[in-house]
Amino acid sequence: MRVSLFVFFVLLTTQSFAQLFFNRYDSVQVIEENGTLDFPWAGGLNHPQFSNIDFNSDGTNDLLVFDKSGDKLVCLTMNAQNQLEIAPEYREMFTNQHGTVNRSLHGWVLLRDFNADGKSDIFTYSNGGLAIYRNDGNVDTLIFTLMTSKLLSDYGSGLINIYVSPSDLPAIMDVDGDSDLDIVTFSLFGTSAEYHQNQSMELYGTPDSMVMELATPCWGNFEEDPSTIAVNLGVTCKGGNTALSNSQSAANSGIHSGFTMLGLDIEGDGDKDLVVSILSFNSMNLLVNNGDATTANIGSQDITFPANFDNTDAIDIYTFPAAFLADVNNDGQDDIIASPYQENNGHNYQSSHLYTNTSSTADFNLEFSKNNFLQDEMIELGTSAYPVFFDYDQDGLKDLLVGGRGYFVSSGVYSSQLAYYRNTGTAIEPAFTLQTRDVANISSLGLGNVAATFGDIDGDGDDDLIVGGVGGQVHYFENSAGAGNPCNFTLTTPGFQGIDVQGQYATPCLFDVDGDLLLDLVIGEKSGKLSYYHNEGTA
Repeated sequence: MRVSLFVFFVLLTTQSFAQLFFNRYDSVQVIEENGTLDFPWAGGLNHPQFSNIDFNSDGTNDLLVFDKSGDKLVCLTMNAQNQLEIAPEYREMFTNQHGTVNRSLHGWVLLRDFNADGKSDIFTYSNGGLAIYRNDGNVDTLIFTLMTSKLLSDYGSGLINIYVSPSDLPAIMDVDGDSDLDIVTFSLFGTSAEYHQNQSMELYGTPDSMVMELATPCWGNFEEDPSTIAVNLGVTCKGGNTALSNSQSAANSGIHSGFTMLGLDIEGDGDKDLVVSILSFNSMNLLVNNGDATTANIGSQDITFPANFDNTDAIDIYTFPAAFLADVNNDGQDDIIASPYQENNGHNYQSSHLYTNTSSTADFNLEFSKNNFLQDEMIELGTSAYPVFFDYDQDGLKDLLVGGRGYFVSSGVYSSQLAYYRNTGTAIEPAFTLQTRDVANISSLGLGNVAATFGDIDGDGDDDLIVGGVGGQVHYFENSAGAGNPCNFTLTTPGFQGIDVQGQYATPCLFDVDGDLLLDLVIGEKSGKLSYYHNEGTA
């Protein structure tokens, strides 16, 4: 093909077309290395966050997964065998009936029952603060009512927004054991944790409100040190200022970077401990409360949690993990799942580390279970997915090939591949079996993204492969197999015909645009622009 024309498409029409309606069908079987996947079409997970909720009002904890990457929701219900099943109908309730709620969920989402009605309410990030949606649903549908778009607290001089940094994850928990939910978070400029005590029980005798009051600006007497995962202990508050014992530097000498907190009573002694992480570190730190529910004091820490606490594998997730509590096996005990918290800069394939709680009492006994919880039952190919149906083995059945940005390697570096799932079913009842995650060793090219299209470029009767990369160029792989034979692709022309759409994430499509029986090339890219290259050759 020779390049002859470059245009932008703007499609305007006054004609009426029949509407197309699609129904979700996720029963197509997919088989990978370890067998048939339970929910292959769930979409994968990059930066998941986990919370329990009873979707169907059967008294059993189900699971909501919020993926920070794309603000995606994955809903799963617990079946009678204590196994999780994908339940897309509940996701549709969020997106269809409650579009406003769905659009407002971003940054982080934690489900907690703030009014003790047995239904999980939504706490989520809201532009430097946090918003709350009350669960008013019933057995038939999910209904979430906005209670506040910015939770306020009495700082002593009036009501002020409880600040939550976009890089932080606050702890939402009953700190003082009075049955209402309190908040522990970092202030705008501070490096110590503010404790906002809920006054609902004190004022009304019932935990049905979120009436907050700053109880202390340095809960637990610790201070963040951005240079290490360890924290400074023995911090005291005087007049709203933080002073360090042992002549350590003042609290405002450090710069608050990013801090995640998970509140839990890990020892079962009636007070709240914290599992925390700091931006730029792979591990998590257990802060053990040696005080009580009334007066917290972090007296010790475990910077390789839970390795020393439970003699199991330490959490090790690139640059900034977070931890979440959820009962994922319906044994009545909260388990811990750790995942990368910094969007677009962390593991996106084995990024859901499950630590099962095997304790039968109020304390925790954690055992590392797997690093790909839920992901091992999905088609999980890293970040982004560009699927195309193509008969790769020439058996008359459409196979599934999927490119994308690929697997996270290190900051800004991805292993971009083209996966091949062979159709081992029939034309009416397809089933896809993974053959390779890296067709033609495409990952070795370092394209940064892979989007594939197929067509007979050289006129020899078999279909060739064109791949678009992150930089805007396309690359030609010749099929040497011959007509009717399983494909054998070899890169013959990188930077095919000098085509460069001058954008990011070139996404090519071979298609006869003008009906002259020759394949033209249409290339999309990140900004939404389409480039059309007319085929003026003979094949």
